[in-house]
Amino acid sequence: SWVIKGTLSTGQYLKDSNVFSTLYIPRGSPAPNWTYLPKDHPCTSVSFEASAANTDGVNTCCITDSSDGFLVNYRPTAAFATWADETLGSSCTAGQIINRPGFDEDPAANVAFPSAPLGFLSGQFEGMTVSPGIVTADITDPFYGQIDFEINLDEVELRSSAGQLTGTVSVEHTVDTFLGLANFKVTGEEILDTFATQVDLYLEKTSFFTVSTHGENQYTFLKYVNLRLVTVLEQDNNFSGDSEAADAFVRTNTTGNVNYVQVTFTMGSQYTVNTNPNNDALASRLIPLDSVRVGRGTFIGTTVMEQTCSYYESGTDTSMVGLALGPVTKGDLDAKLEQGCAPGTSLCVSPSSVPDNFVSFNIPLGSEIFDDQASNMLVNNIFVELVVNALDPTGSANPNGGGVPLQMKTTLSASIPIVAGGVSIFCDGITAKTDLKDVADADIVVGTAKDATELLRLRIIENVASTSL
Repeated sequence: SWVIKGTLSTGQYLKDSNVFSTLYIPRGSPAPNWTYLPKDHPCTSVSFEASAANTDGVNTCCITDSSDGFLVNYRPTAAFATWADETLGSSCTAGQIINRPGFDEDPAANVAFPSAPLGFLSGQFEGMTVSPGIVTADITDPFYGQIDFEINLDEVELRSSAGQLTGTVSVEHTVDTFLGLANFKVTGEEILDTFATQVDLYLEKTSFFTVSTHGENQYTFLKYVNLRLVTVLEQDNNFSGDSEAADAFVRTNTTGNVNYVQVTFTMGSQYTVNTNPNNDALASRLIPLDSVRVGRGTFIGTTVMEQTCSYYESGTDTSMVGLALGPVTKGDLDAKLEQGCAPGTSLCVSPSSVPDNFVSFNIPLGSEIFDDQASNMLVNNIFVELVVNALDPTGSANPNGGGVPLQMKTTLSASIPIVAGGVSIFCDGITAKTDLKDVADADIVVGTAKDATELLRLRIIENVASTSL
């Protein structure tokens, strides 16, 4: 998730009894006209000037217009969207006048003022049910409309619903979005006195993040964390048609493949692996297998996580279900990985030493885990959680006595989306067989000729592409 803190100001007094405001973010595709430019906000004076004689640009229609209104282009808070739908309606209604609380001179008002307008500045954004949304929004200067805010946005939901993605996911990418503050002042007439301000947000994420310790062990613990999706097929050397999938070409069948996610990272140089993991109070492998969990889904909070390494280690007589996608035994998996064309890796092996500080750990997945899951919207992801447990040789086993801690432990959580071309494939083969007659129409002329008359006397073998030559 992204945690974003900042300050916004509308320039208008926020605590007037006739003012209501909402924070908002872009709706993203497929919104018809969403934009980063505050001047293009549909409820500003620019809209009014462009609309000439009519008032649609600055009355309630600028909020509810179904073709280009505020709600179809932006994501205000869910509270604001609910109030607008229930009070103003789902489309433009001419002649709406919002009542000003405490003003007796508004006899023409036909729409009730929001009962809790400050509630529009907190909670989830409309349509984004996973992200916590606005955690805090403190009005620090009501006269100038200044708000100090903190918003929390889920990474996947932000990419798919409210941002523009550039770069390569799981390597280094940026999500461009913005946060806006819209202010609506009721005038007692059909026209609203409106103002909007926006701040661009460029959120950059790289797989080369670090996990640092604190206190006495002030070192970098983990860095250069990366995930990779891998498929190993059953090698096919003869292409006889017995185990291939053919459609205008012949290639290796994907039935019976082995899938896994490879987790790599680098530990700080001062950390080591526990060399006696079964006989002391700190008993543990570098990566305890019962801590390894993996799942497939859109959001980690709603994804079923499974201990596939525990399934794998249970032995050759027990099926390794792997995300409930087809039983396969440990022996089956190992046989595929021992093929000459395979990358030569092992599954669920916690390293006993890390002389170069580099750790690679492979977690088995179900045989159909990637089938029909690739999405350019990045909504199908593999989530990984595991514990890294290392020792600091300079530490003490009794940190409570004032010494440097001996054991360092963290839970590593990471994800990688399933995208087209995003899976490394081993033992794949493809061959194309095309007959000449399918692509050519040719004649063979034996001899030479200086004109058409001589050509007729030469031997000509016609349409050779359709013969057995």
